[in-house]
Amino acid sequence: MKATIFLACLILTTIACFAQQTNSTATTAPTNALPTTITIGNIVYEDVRWGTVTPFSVSIFHKSGIAKIPLYSLPPELQKRFGYDPRKGEKYRQAEAQQQAAWQQAEQLRLAKLKQQQAEEEQAKRAAQAQAEKCAGSMLVYAQVTQVLKEGLLLRIICCGKRIGEDYGPPDDPPLEWVLIGHPKQNTLVKGNYVQGRAYRDGVFKSDTVVGVPRTIERWVYCGASNELAPQ
Repeated sequence: MKATIFLACLILTTIACFAQQTNSTATTAPTNALPTTITIGNIVYEDVRWGTVTPFSVSIFHKSGIAKIPLYSLPPELQKRFGYDPRKGEKYRQAEAQQQAAWQQAEQLRLAKLKQQQAEEEQAKRAAQAQAEKCAGSMLVYAQVTQVLKEGLLLRIICCGKRIGEDYGPPDDPPLEWVLIGHPKQNTLVKGNYVQGRAYRDGVFKSDTVVGVPRTIERWVYCGASNELAPQ
């Protein structure tokens, strides 16, 4: 009796093990695996690893690089595998194309703006360099405001020169008048105020706003304040 029971248990155990082995083989068998080689048109892709799938395309990594394959160009079994729907695919393609066009337009605007900014910076750099070169030969000036013009300040020069201690002093042929352009306090200065700083000559100033009659006066451009002392 015991031998019979033992034999029955052994048979059942053997059957169960065989069934388990069979099921395991069916699960791991590569019957549903995607192909590692595929031909699209005249192009053969080898060592294929399948990537992101969209309603319109699938990305693959292959022996020679990366490719984006439209689903409609795949064999029917793969189209079915990836759930390809022509209408959904075309709708997705159009939306993707619009998004790409919008990105390209934004990128073109960004590059154009960057180019303009670089051009403006280069122009400002050249202007600053030219200003620095002119200011290198500037004069130290101490003067009194005799009239505030729209374009600048009409000054009566009291002292001028390259630097104090050398040729700085009263003008040789007084009264000497300049129109000073670009003084930072022009809007707050009034007749009788004194100004001091460095300036360089930049042609002549012609206007009938100076004391109401046409005049031609030396035009000077303000370079900046100076740490050098001027008579008070």
